[in-house]
Amino acid sequence: MERTYVKIDLDAVRHNAGLAVKKLGGAKLIAVIKADAYGHGAVEVARALSDMVEYFGVAIPEEAVQLRRAGITKPLFILGSIVRDRLKDVLRYDLMPSVSSLETAEYLSKLAVKAGKTVKVHIGVDTGMGRIGFLDSEKDRILAIKNLPGIEIAGVCTHYACADERDKASAKSQSLCFSRFISFMDDNGLSGITKHISNSAGIIEFDGGHFDMARSGIMTYGLYPSNEVDKSFGLKPAMSWYASVSHVKTLPEGRGVSYGHTFVTKRPTKIATVPIGYADGYPRALSNRGRVLINGVFAPIVGRVCMDQFMVDVTDADNVEIGSEVVLVGEQGGNLLTVEELADAAYSFNYEFVCGIGLRVPRIYYRNGKFLKRVNYLEKIKNI
Repeated sequence: MERTYVKIDLDAVRHNAGLAVKKLGGAKLIAVIKADAYGHGAVEVARALSDMVEYFGVAIPEEAVQLRRAGITKPLFILGSIVRDRLKDVLRYDLMPSVSSLETAEYLSKLAVKAGKTVKVHIGVDTGMGRIGFLDSEKDRILAIKNLPGIEIAGVCTHYACADERDKASAKSQSLCFSRFISFMDDNGLSGITKHISNSAGIIEFDGGHFDMARSGIMTYGLYPSNEVDKSFGLKPAMSWYASVSHVKTLPEGRGVSYGHTFVTKRPTKIATVPIGYADGYPRALSNRGRVLINGVFAPIVGRVCMDQFMVDVTDADNVEIGSEVVLVGEQGGNLLTVEELADAAYSFNYEFVCGIGLRVPRIYYRNGKFLKRVNYLEKIKNI
């Protein structure tokens, strides 16, 4: 009996990546596996997708280093800005950074020259996200990077801000702005570089305009980037989450449950305790709002979610006992609990929910319909 675990279906991950590849036609795919593959396990997801993608995308060098040490040899593209102290990892582990400032490029150039190496970079441009990247008024800085020793401009990229909304005016404006950047670079001797703009929403929503490459993020894991995109795309959720009942009791009418007694029984109530809480990434905001599945029946959370436990009302569920399986995300008895339902109830969204599942929750992987391996992060930490 496991206290809790997350099941990751790597066949679903491959299915979703396959849908992206098919939609892109000739464009290549970057599978974004930052934030430990959105909580799904970066190393195992990378191993499952290595034959399907051109690059893997991560947010910070530390994530790329983890993948290199695990034997991942595919190009690793760093999506975000890199603090100066971590630029040495770019050279040591053969990483491909996105560069959004001349100052970063100059420092990286010095490191590359000193090491006798050439670093391939993608130029990040800001077409409307307002986050990182060169503005249209800073094009001269891109040309300055082109002339730096030890630096090779291998690509140019930008990021959609509103492609997951029904109104595509903003996305179309960004695409036009990106095309102007490309024309500028073509005119200045950078015509052969890789170009990419589309994220998950762009892949799902647009039938063309993906340039040379696109980045599949949340869709890789079977989750849609918003409620406004095409939900008929055929994605399969890769994650389900389980726990076991740790205690059962019947409380009389008028008894408070959990901290602050925010729930008080209105009848004799059978209470089951589930031994996970917000320290495991199960949101406290689901107090008196969320629900679970036990023996195929929905059971509401009563009282506040604690750090390590929460309680549910199982008065209307049959045969609930210590050890009964609890489905937090997934299917049981023909009923379904989705990440989206729980995230919405917690005033959040699906990205944050899956990324927030903590280190205390083991991941159990399945491939080709069979058990592959169990990864317990706490055991890994213990053995360091």
